[in-house]
Amino acid sequence: VLNKAPETAPVLCQRICGVCPIPHTLASAEAMDMALGIEIPKAAKLLRRATLAAHNINSAAIHHFLVAPDVVPEDKFADAVNSVSEVRKHVQYVVDMIAGEGIHPSDIRVGGMARNITPFTKERLVERMTALKPKLEAHIELIKNCVAESAEKLGIPEAEAKYLSGSS
Repeated sequence: VLNKAPETAPVLCQRICGVCPIPHTLASAEAMDMALGIEIPKAAKLLRRATLAAHNINSAAIHHFLVAPDVVPEDKFADAVNSVSEVRKHVQYVVDMIAGEGIHPSDIRVGGMARNITPFTKERLVERMTALKPKLEAHIELIKNCVAESAEKLGIPEAEAKYLSGSS
């Protein structure tokens, strides 16, 4: 981004990696904010934080999908994949509504966000995430139990397996 306009940093940096454009976008926008001495509005801070939280959940779900062949028994595999899809669908909606797009978030800008969300959008996001919470908890339990059950096969020491399963 050397010799480029500050507002180009988020656009360029989000394209560094196809897996994690949200963190790259946020890090570059925040770096520019700090370099330029910009104090972003509280609403923008909250929207950025919500975007990153949704991305983190999405990223964890993607990793669960990637390890599923190694840890999820065949009889639970379809449930695990469906669970990952359900989680990702909900959190991707959050990113799309707040940041503009999930792959290359267009609304994260130097100085804050391009726009705030409407009260209606906020209400829909709260409803959607509230509905996701029990599904997310069930997903976490499923993956946690599968990892704990596969611990020996994966070479995970017994103490760590107990920790993973919540029994210690």
